Amino acid sequence: MERSNTAAIVICTGLALGIALDILTFLVARYGPAAADGAPWSFRGNGALIVPFGVGPAILAGGWTAVLLHGRQGARWLAWGLAVFGVGVVLVLLSAIASVTGGLGLANGLTLAVFAWPLLGPLVMVLLHRQPQTNAVGHAVAQAVFTVSGLAGFALAGQLLPPGS
Repeated sequence: MERSNTAAIVICTGLALGIALDILTFLVARYGPAAADGAPWSFRGNGALIVPFGVGPAILAGGWTAVLLHGRQGARWLAWGLAVFGVGVVLVLLSAIASVTGGLGLANGLTLAVFAWPLLGPLVMVLLHRQPQTNAVGHAVAQAVFTVSGLAGFALAGQLLPPGS
């Protein structure tokens, strides 16, 4: 794959995932589950922040993993990137379930795992795939571009469709 194609794919993927993250945040803020009988939790309104602060790190972990493994021979970069993303989403869901069921200590631990996952997920995958990476600097730049384009997509979509509106 040519560098220009790779750059375009990274930018477009980041923008698309940022926009999707904002749309999901909007939907959860507007239509998400809320507890009945005055229970102390709700995913509506500010409770929807679980989406950008939970699923956002999972997106970063999956994207960074895919970019890191892209230049390594024999590594299935897309499959591993999606797998790391999936683990991040499972951590967020488990944290939400623990919060709803009253396991706040477990929820707090899982929240720490969610925030550590963008660093741990890619690190584990790189350790498993110790092949040398071609163009390491280019892939580091691609990770930064993926992050910035994702944030830009989220911010742009937030202007058009604010989560609390």
